[in-house]
Amino acid sequence: MAGVQWSGTAFGMVFLLVGLAVAGGITYTEYQDRQVAESMETDTASITSTGMESATETEDGETEVEYYPRLEYEYTVDGRTYQGWRIYAATDLDKEAGELRGRDFDSESAARNVLDRFPSGSEATVYYDPSDPSRAFLVPPEFDLLTVLGGVAFGGVFALVGLYTAIQGLRGQLDDD
Repeated sequence: MAGVQWSGTAFGMVFLLVGLAVAGGITYTEYQDRQVAESMETDTASITSTGMESATETEDGETEVEYYPRLEYEYTVDGRTYQGWRIYAATDLDKEAGELRGRDFDSESAARNVLDRFPSGSEATVYYDPSDPSRAFLVPPEFDLLTVLGGVAFGGVFALVGLYTAIQGLRGQLDDD
């Protein structure tokens, strides 16, 4: 019987650790995005061209088309002109092997909405790395409080269930002794 209770304690500890890891991981990712945005300098960029790419992907027997908004822009830092193409910060991208560069969208209209924000010939704020001005993007990562709260709540519930299970397992062990 003690073996079953110990496994309940171990099971509870695993749940506790997973819950803490989920809550901590989501919070850290959002914090990292905020740090990236705050470490950048800004200037004005001129949008020189816009376009759209698409790629067809088959996964688990389903075929879907992904759309990638494309644009190019120029900006000047300390008298030197740079050309950029990144719309989003690297921390905002979930790149899978074999995918095109940049953020993908499941609908052409969603990708078109991005391009509509930056029409060719217009100006936009560019965010660039002051230590390497060639690293730039137009849309900074946003700190998403709702994501943090959801991650903490989900991870917290996991952790509390784990803690309760672990305590119950330990109590059972102590009662047996």
